[in-house]
Amino acid sequence: MRDSDFAALAQSSLFYGMDTALIKKIVEAEKIDVADYRKYEVILSPQSPVTSLAVITKGKADVYKSTDKGDLFLSILAPGSVFGMAGLFYGNGVFINTVKAREDCKIAFIAKDSLERIFAAYPAVVTNYITVLSQKIHYLNQKIGNLTSPLPSARLMAYLRSLEKDGTGTVTLPVSISELSRVLSLGRTSLYAAFDELTENGQIKRTGKQIRILNPKGNE
Repeated sequence: MRDSDFAALAQSSLFYGMDTALIKKIVEAEKIDVADYRKYEVILSPQSPVTSLAVITKGKADVYKSTDKGDLFLSILAPGSVFGMAGLFYGNGVFINTVKAREDCKIAFIAKDSLERIFAAYPAVVTNYITVLSQKIHYLNQKIGNLTSPLPSARLMAYLRSLEKDGTGTVTLPVSISELSRVLSLGRTSLYAAFDELTENGQIKRTGKQIRILNPKGNE
């Protein structure tokens, strides 16, 4: 691993609160290494057995859910993002979504037995792991809200809120309008109308993919 890989692991929620020197010690003891993936290459899919936890150390990847209408975009993973958690300790041990490299990237895979040893030696990692799982449950609940809200404008606003991370109200759409239509289960006409309604009501300002929420979380 390079220093940049260790830095990405230090930024991950799994190793939150741990310094880089300690993370290096853990990685070297468990012989954790990184794998390279090229742009558009599939990293994990529902056909992949999940035997390791994955952490992105370089680049970005897209997460999709396979449906009868095609792949449904869910999110973008950046350096420090952790995935593979849902299947690692579950009975059938398979990955539930598809992760594809958005650009050339590197992934650190932490084998299940290595993770169990890390849990035993460093209880803080267990707390972090539970915290990440809780965050993912909250995120999925937000997604359900996005898809079930009866009003297109409310559905769109719920989605924009889910993108807002720092309380500033500034978000960037990670997908095209066509992909967003599928994410929200809205026709393009309804989606454009929802954008217009939120803009006319003074709830957002939009410039291309840049959205400004005019009553961000931090000001509520």
